[in-house]
Amino acid sequence: MRKIQVGIAYEGSADIDALKILIQKILNSCDLDFNLDAVYPQTPGSGIIGYIPAYAKRFSDSGVDLPVYCTDQDKDKKSRRDIIISKLKESTPTMVDISVVGVSVPHFEAWLIADEDAVKHVLGLKGSEALPLPSLQAKDRLISLYQNYYEGAVSFADIRCQLAGRMNIGKVERSKGDFNLFVADIKRAANSIKASNNT
Repeated sequence: MRKIQVGIAYEGSADIDALKILIQKILNSCDLDFNLDAVYPQTPGSGIIGYIPAYAKRFSDSGVDLPVYCTDQDKDKKSRRDIIISKLKESTPTMVDISVVGVSVPHFEAWLIADEDAVKHVLGLKGSEALPLPSLQAKDRLISLYQNYYEGAVSFADIRCQLAGRMNIGKVERSKGDFNLFVADIKRAANSIKASNNT
């Protein structure tokens, strides 16, 4: 079977490297041979919602087998996950079953810090103590933890990648419903691709 081409539409340039690591970890458990170097349209500005039909067409035209759409929920009262799925059904109904939608609540950093043991390990914090700054939103908390507690020389971007690499996927699935949906989408899409390749 040929390599499955994965395309990722994403919101912020700070997220893509850590996001690729998470996707790779999840796909590794799906028994698929895949290529994560396919197509990565980054959205100018702050959201991918208005670009979904264009990204779906680009993925289809580029031979992407597994399209992934990732954004933050932010403060939007409407479910961005539902909006993206609706737009996919309108623009590319034949690709809905193999599309993955990841919407982190409220931000991608919430996924990165959900495994507190991994955060403590990567930032060099004592494992027996509670993770500091629990009152901050995930994005601000991760930045503050890095700025105020980390004593190493690794860049913030690399810290984000290390957190993704060290994350216990199952633990975060159990604690974050939005991440659980993302993992389930990847596994569902992978199974759909495998089934279609076996027919």
